[in-house]
Amino acid sequence: MACHMTILDALLILPKNTIISGAFKDSEKGLDSGSAYIFDYQNNKWKYRQKIFPQNGEEADNFGQWVSISNNYAVIGAPKDDDNGESSGSIFVYENNNTVWSQALKITSGDGAAYDFLGSPVSMETNYVIAGAPGDENSTGAAYIYKIYDLTVLSVAPEFVCIPETSGSFSIRITNSVTASGYMKWEAETNDDWLKFLSGQSGINDGFIQVKFNNNPGPARRGWITVKSNDISNHSKKIEVWQDGLYGRIADTGQKEFYDNIKEIPTPEKSRPFWGQDASYNIHPSSYKKLNENRQEISLNENKWAMVQDCVTGLIWEVKTQDNKNDVYTWYDPFNEYSGTPGNGSDTLDFIDNLN
Repeated sequence: MACHMTILDALLILPKNTIISGAFKDSEKGLDSGSAYIFDYQNNKWKYRQKIFPQNGEEADNFGQWVSISNNYAVIGAPKDDDNGESSGSIFVYENNNTVWSQALKITSGDGAAYDFLGSPVSMETNYVIAGAPGDENSTGAAYIYKIYDLTVLSVAPEFVCIPETSGSFSIRITNSVTASGYMKWEAETNDDWLKFLSGQSGINDGFIQVKFNNNPGPARRGWITVKSNDISNHSKKIEVWQDGLYGRIADTGQKEFYDNIKEIPTPEKSRPFWGQDASYNIHPSSYKKLNENRQEISLNENKWAMVQDCVTGLIWEVKTQDNKNDVYTWYDPFNEYSGTPGNGSDTLDFIDNLN
């Protein structure tokens, strides 16, 4: 049960010995942006736990003008937030995870308008929230009731997909990975016209998305699929999709050691995951350049790149791994402990055989 008092700006006490105090005139994110304080009762005295405020808070939001707390959730009103117009208002839900309170949800009304002042007041009992909007309906006022389900975590698998240049399809699994009792409504979208949803574009909790892809008549290309849910804290996930192109991949030189004009340039050792990764060094001298996945030159200051090209000979070295994954290259040597897989077109032995 939650008890409501009006000490300081707002104060609510729980039998579980946790209180929240609002400070809506605080200027953490701008004048009168607001904040709230969490206290725990330990060893016969109150102990400060944490100060909370929204990272996207703005001046005059009045976050913390009304607060409430129940079980592991706290609800804070920001009646002058401007998401749906000036002072339309919003509600923030914070969750307690191992004594750390973090923002889980931000709620705005679907029919919100300027000067609704949603979140004035707010109150919470178990997992139900009631929020006032005194300016709604031309100041007639309204109240909104929300049910806070057990917060869930959106998981997708795989997060990276490599597909051939010819048309086909693949599937993505969506999982509510925390609790089956939680409610997670989700929807998938993409801005790439060569990716089409065959089925499962939306769903609740667990499900599968079936995706169709077209032929690729050009160079290799990358697309994205985004899965979103407004019911959870980590509300979106992106799946990266790489499709081979008609032009094929760049042949690998098989280089496992690399030298500048003086000495060997260190690469990861055999005991590390990326042994033989040609691109893992500081480029010196400047006769070498970095390339991305589409063979385009990128800045030498980039932290991620796919290939390195010798500007004198034109030779290109790709990033290699020891596990022979799709779309990366390995050196195949049948007598080496980290040998690649023969005959799959992705190792240096295949390249040499085809070249000869």
